[in-house]
Amino acid sequence: SEASMTSIIMIVSWQWLPFATLILLTAIQSLDSEQLEAAEMDGAPPVKRFAFITLPHLSRAITIVLLIQTIFLL
Repeated sequence: SEASMTSIIMIVSWQWLPFATLILLTAIQSLDSEQLEAAEMDGAPPVKRFAFITLPHLSRAITIVLLIQTIFLL
């Protein structure tokens, strides 16, 4: 049923959370702080800094996490 599928998805997500956190944390730490500082000096609001600087930088890490999780779920 739908409740059992939801619980399975939640369990698998909880199991992979530390791995995803580690990958994303590493990607965030490698982000160039000069770009964020320049955007802040130009007056970009935090949402735009996240949308146009941080999120594109994290896109590869997010893709890697999703691919690895998909491979292990098959």
